[in-house]
Amino acid sequence: MNKLLCRLCNDNLKKKKSLKTHIEAVHEGCKICKKTFKHKKTLKTHIETVHERKNSFQCGICNAIFTTKPNLQKHNSSVHEGIKNFQCTICSNTFTTKQSLLSHVATVHEGKKPFKCEDCEKGFNHKTSLKKHIQAVHEGIKPYECTVCNLKFATSFTKNQHVLSSHEGIKKFQCDCCDMKFSTKHRLKEHFARIHADDRPYPCADCDSKYVTKNHLNQHMKIVHEGKKPFECPSCNRRFSNRVHLDEHIAAVHEGKKPYQCSQCSSAFARKSGLTSHIDHVHEGKKRFQCSACGATFYVKSKLDMHIATVHEKQKPFQCDICKKSFTSKAYVAKYVSTVHEGKSITT
Repeated sequence: MNKLLCRLCNDNLKKKKSLKTHIEAVHEGCKICKKTFKHKKTLKTHIETVHERKNSFQCGICNAIFTTKPNLQKHNSSVHEGIKNFQCTICSNTFTTKQSLLSHVATVHEGKKPFKCEDCEKGFNHKTSLKKHIQAVHEGIKPYECTVCNLKFATSFTKNQHVLSSHEGIKKFQCDCCDMKFSTKHRLKEHFARIHADDRPYPCADCDSKYVTKNHLNQHMKIVHEGKKPFECPSCNRRFSNRVHLDEHIAAVHEGKKPYQCSQCSSAFARKSGLTSHIDHVHEGKKRFQCSACGATFYVKSKLDMHIATVHEKQKPFQCDICKKSFTSKAYVAKYVSTVHEGKSITT
């Protein structure tokens, strides 16, 4: 019996009906969120449970939706109750699922990320993660919209987390070092690794920066030293390292959208980080990072690091591209280029 060949992926199908079903499920997928499936039955179940909310089980805490009650129970025990039964034999870290443990071992201890994005070279453990990354970051497919501020998200989970943290103010995970709170444990871990972690085993060969993970180092190299910013604003030609920052730029600068509003004053911000920084600086006066040499305090660690490098170590990391003269800040370089090389006068 002659088999039918799918021209999109070269799979062989036995019947014409099987070929049609294959194309609808695998290549066309869900018309609402663009997710694809191996079987049409799975696609139908996805539409009914996720988009039509039929025969679905919803988490009462974060509104995540599941097709079966056991999956909902597993979600509650792992995400909200923090039950971790799977332990890494190398570093003793614990995980909620065996899949998470295997992924941890493969990526952290074995350095495996077999699925790479062709656009930005970012690596992923699973093909589905790569696919979600391409759709959200490079293709801009974000079918889930927040009804409060109209921001769009690639997955229903990220949208629900946004609603909980930004509009309902639910932040259950608190940092032991600085008392900052976060809506998810993942964001708490990212914050700790970026701000408080002393062990940074991945140093940059071109500057003194050090990073907790190799992925953070690679991102630093591409953006800071290689200048890779593949996402360009169609209105002002400003370039960005990822699509999220481009979307935020367009919304704030060209569309005038600032969805994050301060509850204590009339200030509004395009990014949540801007709102958090504003509250810390203006209303709470927090300066968590202190220089051990002179006692000066700073709101963020990056400012402290720059202070130490320029004031106490006398470094001048910013250079004029025209005459190679060095400066302590980018602002000084811009001012120097404008007055010396472009002949513009600075009005005070």
